[in-house]
This record gives sequence, C-alpha cells and structure tokens, in this order.
Amino acid sequence: MAPSEVVLDASFVVDALLGSQPRHDACRAFLDAIAASGSVAYFNVLLVAELWEAAYTIKLRELHGRRWRTHREDGRSLRAAGRARDGLNAAWSAALEALNAVSVDVGEILTEVPAFMRYGLSSSDAIHAATAAYVDVRAFVTLDYHFSLVPPRLLDLYVPQSRVSACRTRRARR
Repeated sequence: MAPSEVVLDASFVVDALLGSQPRHDACRAFLDAIAASGSVAYFNVLLVAELWEAAYTIKLRELHGRRWRTHREDGRSLRAAGRARDGLNAAWSAALEALNAVSVDVGEILTEVPAFMRYGLSSSDAIHAATAAYVDVRAFVTLDYHFSLVPPRLLDLYVPQSRVSACRTRRARR
C-alpha cells in the first residue's frame, strides 16, 4: 500500500519505467500501487531532465560499455541515445496520465536546497529533498541510499528491500 502522498526521485522513476533496469519489477509494481491508490505524487521539473540524462547514459553504456563517455559526441551513438530518451519521455508521459501527479518548479524550492546540501547531498539530490520539504511530505521514493544522510524527521525513505540495510546503517551513524 502506498502512502497518501509521496515525493518521487529520478532514480526510482528510471527503474520503474525502463524494463532493462535491475529493479524494474519492484519499482514498476510500486509506481502502479501509487497510481492505483490515488496517492498524490510530487516531483520537481529537474526530474524530467534527469530522466533524459539517464536514458542517454544507459543507452551509451549499452552500446559502448565502460568507454561510453568517449562516445558522448558521436552522432550515431547520440541518435540511438536520443531514441532512448524519447522512449523514456513517452513512458513518463504515460505514467503521469495514470498518476495523481503534482509538478513543483525548481524556482519555488531553491531557498530550501542549501539546507539539504549540508547533509552531504549533491545539489541535484538536494533539490529532490527540498521538494519534499516544500510540499511538507516525508514519504520519499528513491533507489539512492545516500538520501539516508537526511534525518528521518525530514524524510521517510521508501527504498527497495536490497537498500534498506545500507540506509539503516547510514542513518545509525548520524
């Protein structure tokens, strides 16, 4: 059962939408549960750009392995990556139609970002955490265990079972 309100992180959305990802089945099932329960799913517009970047990275790695970065400017590789981006974008659009989704503009939350960077988050991750603070929702759906650097009073992490132990260990050290 999904919480009544959640904030979505890009890492979760990527795996939920791309069948090639290792945690796809669990993430897709939870995304479907969020939609079926009528939960409000908050996200910020940075998430969309991160989805596009993920599509490029995943496709370039698929095509070129560890040397994928050296092909970032190769036209043929970029065309294939662009098609992957378009596919992921279409899947996100379809997901949005099924979800009770609310988009938050990054400009609305910028003042909150430095507070989350103090916990050790990158600026882009701090934007996602700041989105949760801005909408006053603690349920945060992610695959990234480093969000466990944020105190539980600010974020309740919803992570795959394989990440629970790492999150608990990290939170216990804080």
